[in-house]
Amino acid sequence: MMLNASTNTVTRDSTLSALGTDVAANIPANVAVSAVEHLLEWQAADEPDIAWQKICHWRQAHSQHEQAWQQIESVNKKIAVLAVKAEPDVSHAALTAPSISRREALKTLSILLVVGSSGSLVYRQQPWQNWLADYHTTTGQQQLSLSDGTAITLNVDTAINVRYTATERRMVLVKGEVYIRTAKLSKAEALNRPFIVEVEQGELQPLGTRFSARVLPDTCRVSVYQGRVQVQAATDTQSMIVDTGQSLAFSKTARSATQAVTEAEAAWTQGMVVASDMRLQDFLIELNRYRVGVIQCDPAIAHLKVSGTYPINKVDAVLQVLPHSLPIKVQTFTRYWTRVLPAA
Repeated sequence: MMLNASTNTVTRDSTLSALGTDVAANIPANVAVSAVEHLLEWQAADEPDIAWQKICHWRQAHSQHEQAWQQIESVNKKIAVLAVKAEPDVSHAALTAPSISRREALKTLSILLVVGSSGSLVYRQQPWQNWLADYHTTTGQQQLSLSDGTAITLNVDTAINVRYTATERRMVLVKGEVYIRTAKLSKAEALNRPFIVEVEQGELQPLGTRFSARVLPDTCRVSVYQGRVQVQAATDTQSMIVDTGQSLAFSKTARSATQAVTEAEAAWTQGMVVASDMRLQDFLIELNRYRVGVIQCDPAIAHLKVSGTYPINKVDAVLQVLPHSLPIKVQTFTRYWTRVLPAA
């Protein structure tokens, strides 16, 4: 079972549909965000029928709720058409009555775009991969089930080593980002053979949880979605507990204050990127994680704002959609070089 994701709050003036429909312009941002949250909760639910009933009640509660849901269905269909034009073998995804077999299809093309206009060169070269790691990814993701039942999802450009012994279960995060759902063990089993995530900056010990860890140049960021995680920086004598709904960044010698975190931060496990009033420049950097080559952003449009949920397995299709709502144009010279420029 993969993680459900939700969006952060977006401002009311950023409720213009990325596909230019009048309906989306009349939907308050908080309602649009709630619709996406319901979609992703349904998609990842252990009991999808119950989640669907919740959606039905929500849709019936207000006409704007129904409009928002209809907009999700509409945009899904449009982005699917774009993707199929680019790659004819892409399957269409439809938002119809739920079933377990359809949850995988839902995540493929789920997208609700809410864009406001409010504008540096951005590029990312694919970093070298540690091919000696036990498991590694480049531009794709990988799901693992370890011997104890712990489930791990590796994001793009990620490398890990697994070291299980009789006294501990250790995973070394060499680079990148992982989402972990720890095995359900008895307290005695977990105590006698703890699960530990080792990073350059220190160690993480989850306490019956699901969480993500991302290694950045000088820090590691841990986000907890269920349970608790004990964080021990390499040179810090005191550990710290990060609770459900919190995130923490730490280095070998220091740590930040905890911050609130939403499930949206792990939307990549659902094949999506969630943006909330994000600068176009930062959004393109995030998209570029899931695509080979370079995406350049003209400084004049770097400040434009983007919000919504975007499929990461169809980055080129997302780039094709953006000019419908933003004053930009996309130029692709080769599969390895794309430029995003002002429309005029």
